[in-house]
Amino acid sequence: MSGGSARRAAGVAAGAAVLGAAAVAGGAVLTWWTAQWTDTLVGPVTTAATGSDVVPELLPLALVGLAGWAAAAATRGRWRRVIGVVLALGGLWLAGRAVLAVLSPPDALAAALVRPAQAVGDPTRNLPGPALTVLGGMLLAVAGLLLAARPAGPPPPRSGVTSGSDDGSAPARPSPRRRDAGDTTDDWWKDLDAGTDPTTRPAGGP
Repeated sequence: MSGGSARRAAGVAAGAAVLGAAAVAGGAVLTWWTAQWTDTLVGPVTTAATGSDVVPELLPLALVGLAGWAAAAATRGRWRRVIGVVLALGGLWLAGRAVLAVLSPPDALAAALVRPAQAVGDPTRNLPGPALTVLGGMLLAVAGLLLAARPAGPPPPRSGVTSGSDDGSAPARPSPRRRDAGDTTDDWWKDLDAGTDPTTRPAGGP
């Protein structure tokens, strides 16, 4: 993967992770279910269940997913792939939980009643919240897959080591020289200040 392609993939992964976590958090606060009841004392009563009521782990996992992406982006090699795979699986799990949560009314609707009441009709689904959560989970999964597939990149440069030749051979190491009689301590300090190894300067050189 070229440098430009790698940067674009990293940008897409970052955007997908941030938007995915935001979508899951937004879905957690929206209403997923409503139900109508008749209370013999106060009359009609409406109860509602948000995404966090139906799937309590939505908001915490959205934050964990965002933190996981940041951790994966800061690591290399095997650990980045492992965290990326875990993030992808977590996103898919969130999407699956959202789908399952709209198949049957949650217990949270009845738990919200102050006292027993008679149900009126069937509970009503509100799909925007679950749909937003599914979208967020899929975006987190995409971010995880992009991080898992991202190449490890070149190792960080090592100070004082020159690059090898074009044919892949080991870099040539300059042979140390002995200190010239004409060298002074100031000459050696000047070399060090300039980033030059004074032991590799040709004898008699500047």
